[in-house]
Amino acid sequence: MRKQLETVRLYNPLLNVPKYTAAHPQTLRVNDRTLRIPPDTIVAPHMNALHTHPRYWGDDSLQWRPSRWIISSTPSFSNPPSSSTTPNNPNHSTPTQNLAQTLPTERLLAPRKGTYIPWSDG
Repeated sequence: MRKQLETVRLYNPLLNVPKYTAAHPQTLRVNDRTLRIPPDTIVAPHMNALHTHPRYWGDDSLQWRPSRWIISSTPSFSNPPSSSTTPNNPNHSTPTQNLAQTLPTERLLAPRKGTYIPWSDG
């Protein structure tokens, strides 16, 4: 999944996704400002510029790096795995349990809203 997300981030087949206000004005929040978009206006954010902006993607934003989508963490223990091999020991665990408790966990990055729009956003 991370390779697909990174590929679409850098090589998005869409240059922009036009949005239209129709007959009513719309408000748009940008940082601490609220902008009023007039009626009958088309706004077309440039996807490739958004997906490679260093503010959101770092100084290496133009490099293909699928690892940017993975967040790793090492588990913390309230009771570290015991080295005792006595089954009557309450801290006793099997080698498989010890391995599972010490491996880092990974999850997929959920980008900040509005910084990754591969197909559309609302």
